Amino acid sequence: YRPPFEAHAAPSTLRVTDFGAYLASPYAFYVQRVLGLTSAPARVLELDPLAFGSLAHEVLEALGDATLRASSDESRLRAELTGRLDELARLRFGRAPLPAVALQVEKLRGRLERFARWQARQVVAGWRIVHLEWDAPPFELDGVAIRGRIDRIERHAASGAWRIVDYKTSDEPQEPLKVHWSASRGWKDLQLPLYRELTRPLCGDGEVELGYVALSRAPSDELYAPFAPKPEVLDTALDAARDVIARIRRGEFADVGARRPFDPSLAALCGFDLLEGDDDEPEAEEAP
Repeated sequence: YRPPFEAHAAPSTLRVTDFGAYLASPYAFYVQRVLGLTSAPARVLELDPLAFGSLAHEVLEALGDATLRASSDESRLRAELTGRLDELARLRFGRAPLPAVALQVEKLRGRLERFARWQARQVVAGWRIVHLEWDAPPFELDGVAIRGRIDRIERHAASGAWRIVDYKTSDEPQEPLKVHWSASRGWKDLQLPLYRELTRPLCGDGEVELGYVALSRAPSDELYAPFAPKPEVLDTALDAARDVIARIRRGEFADVGARRPFDPSLAALCGFDLLEGDDDEPEAEEAP
């Protein structure tokens, strides 16, 4: 059953992540963003993908320390980051967390150790962090304020080049272009192109590098993956964002999408797992 949807004004504010959420499932977007429904909190038996990603992001905020972010000492970086992880884990889960949670914390520890090695190399290569968890000033698109918090903005000490980074914590490293664009479907997400628009007052109108840093289980020490669509594709991103705003205003929310939401209650509202044999796993974007 789907309730009738009426045309109405789009929200006055949209986050950059709302566009990908709508493109993945207009109905789930409607339930969460328009109706504002949330699941009741439950006891933490294990970290879901969002909680795992949130913990990783909070640990990486340690790089807000000016001396640490400029350090090329891998040992110091590793000690500071894993120490911060231990501190946060104790605060959130106590000194005796459930076994599944303790295992996930240890998995994150290994990923942070690889990140420390990568971070030290970035400093040697000349990259300097300018902002972490930066709440960008919004920009207006078709009467809607577009907002976003950017994980990391850095600049090269010698060339002056800018780089905008989004941290990802999925098990497998993701290719930014595949996450955002499909030759058959067009735009699937608009996060990185909209980050570029948000940073124009800071970075100017010149070329800016965009990409992911993957805290994944992959053994590679190269954690950075650039987002490099063809210029003619990138030039259509704002038009795609305008189209999402227009579809929201028209009340186009009936499509549940093909991917089951992580939240079990939301998945049930979208009709997943209600039919026998409906056991497909969702495509995890932030899985521990």
